[in-house]
Amino acid sequence: VKNGGVDAPLIMVLNKNIEAAQEDEDPTMLRVFVHLSSRIQEEMEKQARPEEAVLHKLMRMDDAAIRGRILEEFLAPQTKIALPNGNVLPVDPPKPPKLEPMAFAGAVRDLVTKLRGMDANGDVIVATIEDARQVAKEARMVIAQNHEESVLIEFQDSLMDTFIEQQNKE
Repeated sequence: VKNGGVDAPLIMVLNKNIEAAQEDEDPTMLRVFVHLSSRIQEEMEKQARPEEAVLHKLMRMDDAAIRGRILEEFLAPQTKIALPNGNVLPVDPPKPPKLEPMAFAGAVRDLVTKLRGMDANGDVIVATIEDARQVAKEARMVIAQNHEESVLIEFQDSLMDTFIEQQNKE
């Protein structure tokens, strides 16, 4: 991973091995392949641009509430600091978000573009694009709650073509 030797086909092979271990009901191999997959993805996230790393992390999460908290952490301006003792300090003026919404939108667009260019199982690609759409919708909600309307409109507009193309294919 650190030398750039990991790419989508390797991840796809790992995923196929995970599926095979599940079908064969082999818990040892399943643990091994899941652990390898997680470690590779974590290392890839370390090397990725921050917006790509956050998107990858979100795409691996099944729990919408956890995704929402992560999106809030990265896309909302920081208005308070939670202290270890449970107290909260207000931040005035608020600090900018860790990720700018348009940078995150760019990561979503890039992911969908890469997925459309892959030679892989069409159902898997469509499902993954739909997962990206769901993450974008959740991000939109966080942006709507924490940013000016102009930022929300720019975010929406930048992703509209990305997902309209997918809807036209369905």
